[in-house]
Amino acid sequence: MLFILTFLALYFVLSTGWRTGEGSLGLTIVTEALGTPVMVEVELPPAFDALASVPTFDGTGAIHVEVTREGAVINGSSSQGLIAIELTGIPLSEPMFNVMKQMRFDIRSTSNASVYAQLIATSETRIGRIITYSNVYAARFDSTGVAIPLFDSYANERLRVGDCIVWLSLSISLLVLAITSRLMRASWIRRFPIVTCILVSSILGLYSYVGTGLDLLVAQHFSTFSGPLIVLILGPLLHSNFSHLFNNLFLGLLPAGLAFEMGIRWKNWRLAIEFYMASFFAIHFLIAGISYPIHGIPPIGASYSVISMSTVLFSLLILFRHRLLSDAIERKVPARLVLLCAFGAYPLLRGVYDWIGYMIEYQSNWVVFWEGVIHLLVFTFTLFIIYSAKDQLMAQGPILGI
Repeated sequence: MLFILTFLALYFVLSTGWRTGEGSLGLTIVTEALGTPVMVEVELPPAFDALASVPTFDGTGAIHVEVTREGAVINGSSSQGLIAIELTGIPLSEPMFNVMKQMRFDIRSTSNASVYAQLIATSETRIGRIITYSNVYAARFDSTGVAIPLFDSYANERLRVGDCIVWLSLSISLLVLAITSRLMRASWIRRFPIVTCILVSSILGLYSYVGTGLDLLVAQHFSTFSGPLIVLILGPLLHSNFSHLFNNLFLGLLPAGLAFEMGIRWKNWRLAIEFYMASFFAIHFLIAGISYPIHGIPPIGASYSVISMSTVLFSLLILFRHRLLSDAIERKVPARLVLLCAFGAYPLLRGVYDWIGYMIEYQSNWVVFWEGVIHLLVFTFTLFIIYSAKDQLMAQGPILGI
């Protein structure tokens, strides 16, 4: 009853009373030489009617902005090599808090310039105005107008925030239930996946109310906000779009996290939390420490963390295979817990299949190819660490399924 009341209260506060807000477009153009003439054409999705908006811009020089219903055309030059334009108050023809379709957002340029853009739509909620749709664009244009993406792709969309807030209310209500039960000294709380609930709530909350990792990275071009540093710290909890979040959360962290907390019983719960945190964060920050100085863009997403956790679960199943089989034969181990541990290793099996497929299918796409290579290296490195520490690990006495 407590859980139902908590969920309904949070659902009412966070997820009901949506009203369509308005859109805005932030555009920053950085030229390679002072006074370089620029011509940038922006094409907005059909739901955004830019004709009713009024442009404002910063920059020293002659700048002309022509606003149409479909977007805007910017002509001119800046003596500072920087042009910042903002279109605010763009009316929306449809609510944008649970969009399930891709929307075209295109930019074309004819000059040597780097273009950073962020298109957002807001919604009014019971807790104020929040950003419910965001599309980030970042590319460098050469003298022939060919665009080179500054991230893995030109644009990444933030979609279905409404669904995420429903799941957020559910995860927060589970945490409230767990804390209350802990205070009441309920015995079943020992097997409750508290750490997984905290991570899930953090991921959904950041996606719903802060934005995607690319939102934060591009924000440095529109304000003094230090996006790369925040993304570097919160990298495993941020995602670039809804599909990225869905795959890492529901097909990765949830099965691995539930198996880690409910399929394994540790003699020391503090050791279990430390092992969980090390499996989730350590490998991500190791990869970030190597890749960020090289590429200048910190990794975004829980992919490395999920691979590491699934590899740890897989390793524990192998290390304790004899005990697990003997206990299963003697029926000391409930079948549901054995299946739960095996389910926790599912992201690893699925990931290996995907990564090998990426490396075979996308050999000409070095971004995708090396992403598959890095994922396999994460698996290999984690396996090596677990194997090297197997004696110390077995001495700590984690017990599978008991």
